Amino acid sequence: MNNELKAIIAKYSDRYKITVEEYSTNLHEEYEWLFSFKGGGFNSVYSKTKAGAIRKAKAQYNGSIHTQVDVSSIRKATHTMSDAQNRAGWIMTM
Repeated sequence: MNNELKAIIAKYSDRYKITVEEYSTNLHEEYEWLFSFKGGGFNSVYSKTKAGAIRKAKAQYNGSIHTQVDVSSIRKATHTMSDAQNRAGWIMTM
């Protein structure tokens, strides 16, 4: 953690709960990007950049009206975010 981040945490920690969490990556050091489909549902792809994630998601999933990637929903995932999305998916399949 760099000194600037430490200073911010020290300044505001009495008023806010501040957490720092590492982003989820794969063995190729690509970030995990979560996204939703316009018709409902969600998935993820791995890419080093948001633009790359958009390209991968569209190439892999845009096929029918039911699987149109909602580009505005794409976000870089932390491990906690990824786990929460996976739990939601498991619950939906029960």
